[in-house]
Amino acid sequence: MIRSWWGINRENVARTRSPSMAAIALPGDWTGQYKGSELNLSGFKLSFSDEFNTLDVVPNNGTGKWFAPVHAPYGAATFMSPVGATNPFSVSDGQLTITMKQVDGVWQSGTMQTVNSTGRGFAQEYGYFEMRAAFHGGAGAWPAFWMLSPDQTVPRVEVDIVEAYGGDPDGHHQAVHLSNKESHAWKGNYTGLAGSMFDGTFHTYGARITTDWITVYYDGKELSRFPMSESFRTPLYMLASLAMNPLEVERASGTYKMVIDYVRAYAAPDVMEQHLTGTDAADILNGGSFDDVLDGGAGADKMSGGLGNDTYRVDNAFDVVIEAEGAGIDVVITSMTYSLSGQQIEQLTITGVADIDAMGNELDNTLVGNAGSNLLDGGVGIDKMEGGAGDDTYYVDNALDRVVEGGAAGNDWVFSSSTYSLPSYVENLTLIGLGAINGRGNSSDNELTGNNGNNTLDGLAGNDTIRGGAGSDRLAGYDGTDLLDGGTGADLMNGGAGNDTYYVDNVLD
Repeated sequence: MIRSWWGINRENVARTRSPSMAAIALPGDWTGQYKGSELNLSGFKLSFSDEFNTLDVVPNNGTGKWFAPVHAPYGAATFMSPVGATNPFSVSDGQLTITMKQVDGVWQSGTMQTVNSTGRGFAQEYGYFEMRAAFHGGAGAWPAFWMLSPDQTVPRVEVDIVEAYGGDPDGHHQAVHLSNKESHAWKGNYTGLAGSMFDGTFHTYGARITTDWITVYYDGKELSRFPMSESFRTPLYMLASLAMNPLEVERASGTYKMVIDYVRAYAAPDVMEQHLTGTDAADILNGGSFDDVLDGGAGADKMSGGLGNDTYRVDNAFDVVIEAEGAGIDVVITSMTYSLSGQQIEQLTITGVADIDAMGNELDNTLVGNAGSNLLDGGVGIDKMEGGAGDDTYYVDNALDRVVEGGAAGNDWVFSSSTYSLPSYVENLTLIGLGAINGRGNSSDNELTGNNGNNTLDGLAGNDTIRGGAGSDRLAGYDGTDLLDGGTGADLMNGGAGNDTYYVDNVLD
């Protein structure tokens, strides 16, 4: 397509040989070697779908599946807003219609895309992308289903899955483009069809993008393919548009329509991950049904991974992460204090060296600390907490919670409301609450502290400091030189081997 990018008219740029043309040269030519091969989606996973049971086309700053109008104007028609009396989009009987007509001598129509100007929305790097649609109209009609890389990518990538022209009704046009601010390289391909593309009959138009090829399909059969290059290895978003061909506008008349039954995208079985990246603004990123990596950037972002095992990178206190119940095993990675409370997120990893905290939720969480001194609280559930370097603090509420520490990784403390035994390399344990629960040390020099219930505290090996609380406690030092202080209750203290020290404050001790 000859459109306007970067503020430059591409019809002129396409004829310009600038010094940078070699840098964006295309790697080969279209080939029909495998023309007629059947499309095979075995193992593919649906990642985007709009069946058009409702109208979900919104302005650029809205929230929906489609945004309009966003792309720079091209052609001889004005692309209209999806709100108001001039809205060119409508839905009926599970089909979306884009209507192009003249109003006061000006052609008005619509274009819609799955990503807005800030990069919010759906984009995918590899997979299969398909539209089922019917075209109505004559000279001047210019319907298309195509794909673009996000605005910030250089060079900009375009894949034209289908372009049809009312003045050439039996011609199926495909093309690939690379463009930057100075130059544009493109290669197109033409396939003549047996009948008119403007007879109102529904057909499917698709493209499969792999690490080797961009392959275009018509009604489930291959038309042609183009070799991949490194420049094309980027997420692409989908567009559907009905433009007016400026070369045929003088012959155009009446009302033209593009009727879309559905638009779908699939993830390939060998590429089940997509990366969605926002900007410095407040972005909305929506993943699909496979494993997504969502990074909103510096703004206050809203990120939804959908199905799959998703990874969220959070760098703003006002970032919002949305996950449905049972929608995969998901992880948040952040360099600031963060809580999973109220979210269907299972894992949290904090990065950097700052002394920040990680809190879980009611699920079985995995919390991973950083090189600083962290507080990790898994909340309800059977949790795994790993502090890393630094003097870390853990809150335990389930005897099956796991705390993992490495050797020489700080002086660490567990606060537990249930019976708990210290794992290796954790030095200190404090029992909290009022329950009659017990604590057990390890081979390190431990400090064990009871609560106000009746506790049993066992130091095991090492030189331990063991303190009871208000209850009647049983304290045992075992090996090492231990200090035992039963607290205010009637306590039983047994130092075991070693030169031990006892604090007695009750005649019944």
